[in-house]
Amino acid sequence: MILRNEDFEVLSGQTVRYDRKAESGNVTAANFCAHCYGWLWNVPATPGITVVRAGTLDNMDWAEPIGNIWTDSKAAWVEIDPKLANFPKQAVDRTPLFDAWTRHNQD
Repeated sequence: MILRNEDFEVLSGQTVRYDRKAESGNVTAANFCAHCYGWLWNVPATPGITVVRAGTLDNMDWAEPIGNIWTDSKAAWVEIDPKLANFPKQAVDRTPLFDAWTRHNQD
């Protein structure tokens, strides 16, 4: 889930950060739980956003997919809805994802 930096807040717990180089050459700051090392969020090279792992939310019933990235490496059993904003690898331009989110929330 893509959030604006100003809408993101860590409420509790300790985290560890690992800077990793993406295929693009950009450095992404991956943040993990310091206890179990579950991946919680990352800060991409794109300014102003934080990408949170939806599975880390206490309640994710409201979160519906509006798109998919890295579809080329999906598990064989995963079915991708072709009507969503889908990308075979990392989305270099996230505008289609932002637009899909806006359309989804206008309905």
